[in-house]
Amino acid sequence: MDDPVSDNVHKPIHMIRFGHNDDNIELRDNNQVNVRMVTGDHLETAKYVALKTNIVSLDECNLEGIALTGEQFRE
Repeated sequence: MDDPVSDNVHKPIHMIRFGHNDDNIELRDNNQVNVRMVTGDHLETAKYVALKTNIVSLDECNLEGIALTGEQFRE
């Protein structure tokens, strides 16, 4: 089952991460922001949602430590 991501999600995340909107209007310095997502979902579900919403790229999604379980976070 695939629950599609709302179209209203992609643009704000892109603006936050990269500092500009689709019209290439700079909103702040060229510094990127690391967006974090906290959820009670299963780890693979969380990674899937983060990938679909562009919180992480495909390359980032496969990095060691990019996603943590609650137990790992508390350590």
